[in-house]
Amino acid sequence: GGKGKKGGGGGDAAAAPPPAIAKVVVYVASEYPEWQRLVLSKLDELFDDATGTFADNRTVLKSLKEDEALKDNAALKKAMKKLMPFVQFVREQVAIQGRDALSQVMPFDELAILTMNAEYLKQTLALETIEILPISATDVAKIVDDCVPGNPYTLFV
Repeated sequence: GGKGKKGGGGGDAAAAPPPAIAKVVVYVASEYPEWQRLVLSKLDELFDDATGTFADNRTVLKSLKEDEALKDNAALKKAMKKLMPFVQFVREQVAIQGRDALSQVMPFDELAILTMNAEYLKQTLALETIEILPISATDVAKIVDDCVPGNPYTLFV
């Protein structure tokens, strides 16, 4: 492998400090987009308490495509390319958290907790400025699409 300065490993003490990040904006979503809520609801229906998971991806996809509530959902049709990556993301979360990962809301106020800890984050991460905002504060499609409860979108400015 090359000797790139990317991630991990012990660097030499004489290395220059990384450039200061002027501003970080953290967007927090309190709820999933509609299509993801519908998928979470369906995955919850398909959840098997005995195995602690839901069916394989082929069965899940077939079930989602046959579901009446999902069939004519415009938001879901638009998000079809993101459907299986989202199912996989949820599957990984279920492996860690169990069925709680299928919940459509966080069990705590994520925005309030991050806001309360903004000063700590600013000092710990050596930031000049940190802003914690609700997802409603932006209409940038990529941010809106990628920001979900429990997974805030961080923008380095």
